[in-house]
Amino acid sequence: MHKVGHPKGSPKAARCFNVVLGNDGSVYYFGWHKISSKEPDGFLKGDFKKLGKQ
Repeated sequence: MHKVGHPKGSPKAARCFNVVLGNDGSVYYFGWHKISSKEPDGFLKGDFKKLGKQ
């Protein structure tokens, strides 16, 4: 599991990218969202729901 978000102190008008990779390089999940008060920096409940459907 890998997450790329904004560094501390940067403006919140940033994107958060979430990726779940296999040890063989397979991409099992890729998603992103704009960071806001309702969608903070990190994996969201909806990301886990989408991952569970795959």
